[in-house]
Amino acid sequence: MGNKLAREFQKLALEAADWERVRTEERPFFQDAHATGIGSRRLTLIHCPSFDRGYAWDIREIEDRFRLYRSRVCHGSTQLKGYDLLQFESKPLREYLRRLQAIKIALHPTGRAGLDGTSVHLGIFSGGVASIQLSWWGEPQNEWKEIGVITEEMRKQFSQAPLFETDSSVTKQTD
Repeated sequence: MGNKLAREFQKLALEAADWERVRTEERPFFQDAHATGIGSRRLTLIHCPSFDRGYAWDIREIEDRFRLYRSRVCHGSTQLKGYDLLQFESKPLREYLRRLQAIKIALHPTGRAGLDGTSVHLGIFSGGVASIQLSWWGEPQNEWKEIGVITEEMRKQFSQAPLFETDSSVTKQTD
């Protein structure tokens, strides 16, 4: 019995170390975070204003439920840091994904560039190898306007979401 408890304690310690690494290490935009019980990434939205703190949000799916995580954009870079579970219902996250996946677009970027303003990066992931990533500065090009409307709606809602407070946020969140 003692060996079983020791193995269980060691497993929990490794899982806690995984989560600590995910929460503290910097990672490039669109690099997936990996930890036990985190689920599959379905969407990443990164909002980078020139003169304010930027944030990234991941929608993840685990056991047919969706969860929302937030990272900070490291100022002046394309790196993210932190990974905090937010309080957000699963149903609207599923609906955002459904709305975005229903949009048909031309894959011909025509947007402009600039120094001041806000850049937006959006990644949609299949849970396998397939993905699509779009980026724009200021306003999205006309063909992507509907995507821009949805991402701005998500940004406003996600920005208001409080942190999920728990000792074991991975396993205790409910819908």
